[in-house]
Amino acid sequence: MVTGSNYQGLFGMLRAERFDYFPRGVNEPWEEIRIHADKQLAVEPNLVLQYPAPVFFFVNKQNHALQARLERGLRLALEDGSFFQLFYEHPSNHYIFEVSRLAQRRMFQLRNPLLSEETAALLSQPELWYHPDECQQQQSPCYQKASHHD
Repeated sequence: MVTGSNYQGLFGMLRAERFDYFPRGVNEPWEEIRIHADKQLAVEPNLVLQYPAPVFFFVNKQNHALQARLERGLRLALEDGSFFQLFYEHPSNHYIFEVSRLAQRRMFQLRNPLLSEETAALLSQPELWYHPDECQQQQSPCYQKASHHD
């Protein structure tokens, strides 16, 4: 394992072959490659590493009403399907599903040892998590999006 002292330095280190790769979130590498075009980097086209990485809404600890309203709204959106409809159709995500071609990649699912016990307990609620393995299924919205644009 090689470590760097700052994020920007990692791109030069990769170009100088101090390491072979560094993993990025599926939403990150295409913009980074554009920004660092002079370093002639590429996204590996056939593999993807997957591990649970939560996204949270943070609110003031005293604002219990806002916390409850956000949770209720998100749960309702999950139940009626509008959450994932927006997730797949939002322009930023739509582009990511198109260029990442998740349905055509070999996926390696990893455990995330950095999750707190409280967050790890949420893994038992599959409706809260994006499941990229579903992109392998032809009825999946992300499979349909990726396949439609290839």
